[in-house]
Amino acid sequence: MSLAESSLKADRDFVQKLLNELKQFTSSRKPQKGTDPTTKKERIRAFPSKINLSDTNRDKNLITRTLASEVTTKNPIDAVDPDIETLRIGITGPPGAGKSTFIERFGLSLIAQGHKVAVLAVDPSSPVSGGSILGDKTRMQELSRAKEAFIRPSPSRGAMGGVTRSTQVSIALCEAAGFDRIIVESVGVGQSEYAVADMVDVFVVLTIANAGDDLQGIKRGILEFADLVVVNKADGSKVKESQSAAKMLSQAFSILFASDESAPSVIPLSSISDFGWHEFFDAIKTFVDRQLLGSAFQKRRQNQLVSWFEAELRANYEVWLTAHSAEISLLSEKIRSGELDPLSAGQKLRISQK
Repeated sequence: MSLAESSLKADRDFVQKLLNELKQFTSSRKPQKGTDPTTKKERIRAFPSKINLSDTNRDKNLITRTLASEVTTKNPIDAVDPDIETLRIGITGPPGAGKSTFIERFGLSLIAQGHKVAVLAVDPSSPVSGGSILGDKTRMQELSRAKEAFIRPSPSRGAMGGVTRSTQVSIALCEAAGFDRIIVESVGVGQSEYAVADMVDVFVVLTIANAGDDLQGIKRGILEFADLVVVNKADGSKVKESQSAAKMLSQAFSILFASDESAPSVIPLSSISDFGWHEFFDAIKTFVDRQLLGSAFQKRRQNQLVSWFEAELRANYEVWLTAHSAEISLLSEKIRSGELDPLSAGQKLRISQK
């Protein structure tokens, strides 16, 4: 099996496994008495079980388009149902920033507000098996037991930034299954933060105070992508330190950003107490309301689709390169020997594809 075929099979297997998990999850939800099971919402929730992936010879990209078309053709803020407003929240931060504890508390708070939460935690992959090394359900035990929560680790298989095209498919499927709050966690290393920022509506960066250089591992580049910054682990004696770090960051943002409105809010917060959570939810609401006031939210959703398309282009290009590696190697040897110049070799490659 070629590398290209192996990649497509891995993507198909991932989508099939996710569909099976969602089907099992949604089948346990019985329609309430007095409701019409044929309503739009119930039909949408049944959507994952209706997808037929038995044809393993079909290109995964067709599957992706089929899945996405069920949700992306609707109004961005009403992607699942007119009564449901979906929101995609990205979470990133360096190792040790407390992402798992934060996400579990965040998810449980959202459930308490009446939301259904899907956590797509993108883990680093084993270089041998391609599977996830970390176990998200073991890191978020209380959240994983909640019937309103669906947690799915998404192995990166070595993809740039730890975020794969499968994550985009996962978002579409989870929204189609009725989850109105999608949390996407990046591995917090390499370029993964930038990939997550391109697929969410609100991008939250976690850091902590007084870890080595006052703010642990935080990078100016990723701060420029942040919509909100949380100084986590503001617990006990660390509260004042976290508040000082938040104040310092806010002052830095006043220099980095042109206006106060474009600068991200900075909130000191504790993931093991109530400290800072009211301010955090207020900051999210303020940000989303401001985005919805104009056309920024809709444009962001449109840009997410374009980013997905660009990821598909890159993936298709890699498949094409693999499929034509022998021909490319032959042309390269002819260039080295002086038999062909680069322009002529490129022309021959174009002609061979017609």
